Amino acid sequence: MSQDLINRYKKSFGIRFENTETEARYRESQETRGRSSSAFAFGALFLLCLAFAYLEFRAFGHEVQLPMYGYLLAAILALANLLISRFSAELYYPKIRLTGNGLLAMGIVIAAIFVQKYSAYHALEFVLLAVWMGSLKSVRLVITLSLNVLLVLLFIGAMFATDVSGFWISLVSVLLATAVFLAACIGYLTERDRRMLFLQTDLTTSMTNRQELWAFTLIDLDMALRGILEFKELIALLKKPLEPVIEFDSYILTSLEGQGPKPVADKMEGDLFEIEDK
Repeated sequence: MSQDLINRYKKSFGIRFENTETEARYRESQETRGRSSSAFAFGALFLLCLAFAYLEFRAFGHEVQLPMYGYLLAAILALANLLISRFSAELYYPKIRLTGNGLLAMGIVIAAIFVQKYSAYHALEFVLLAVWMGSLKSVRLVITLSLNVLLVLLFIGAMFATDVSGFWISLVSVLLATAVFLAACIGYLTERDRRMLFLQTDLTTSMTNRQELWAFTLIDLDMALRGILEFKELIALLKKPLEPVIEFDSYILTSLEGQGPKPVADKMEGDLFEIEDK
C-alpha cells in the first residue's frame, strides 16, 4: 500500500479499486464492521416509523388504521434490531436486517395507497425512506440504488392502480426521481469515504509493519555483530548479503576487502594546522 494509490483513487470517479487484491481485502474488511453505523441507521428508521404511525393516528384521521399498525410493527422491529446491533456480541447479518427492515417500512407506504386514498404525505414518507435507504453505510451503493428504483416503480404502479390523476403521477414521479438521485449521491459519497478510510488504515498498518520489521532486523543485526572483534570479519559478514547485487562491481568488492585506493587526507594550510598536518 502506498500514498500514490490513495492519490490516484482521490482523482478517479469510480467506486471499485483497480487492484483486485485491494478490492478483495476491502470486501473482507466490510464483513466484520458496521456495528455503529447499523445502530445509527436502525435508530433513524425507528424514529421515522414512529413519526409515520403518529401521523396516521392523530394528524390525518383515516378510518383504515392498518398502515398505522404496520408502521408500529416496523418501528418495533427497528428497535429490536437497534438493541441487537448495540449490545449483542454477534451482528447477525446486519445488511440483511437493514434492508429487510427498510423494505418492510417502504412496503407499508405502498400498501397504504391501496387501503387508503392517496395523499401527498405518502409521497413524503416514501421520499424520506428512500433517502434513508440510500444513506446506509453498511450496504453497497449498487444494492441500495437498485432497491430504491424498484420500489419507486412499485409506488408509481400503485398510484396507477388506484386511479390517481396523471398530473399527480407525473409530479410524484419527478419528486421520487429526485429523491433516488439524492440517495444515490449520498450512497456514492459514503461508500467512497469508507474506501478512503480503508486505504488510509491499510497504509498506516503497512507503515507500522515496516517499522516493526526494521526494528526486528536491527535487533538481529546487533546480536549478530556483537561478538565480532576483527574488522575483516565484520566486512565479510556485511558483504555476504551484498554479493548478489555487487558481484560484477570489482571496485566495491576490492574496497570492502581493503585492496582499493586509500583515502588521502586533505592538505590544511596555515600556521594553525602545521602540527595537526604533520
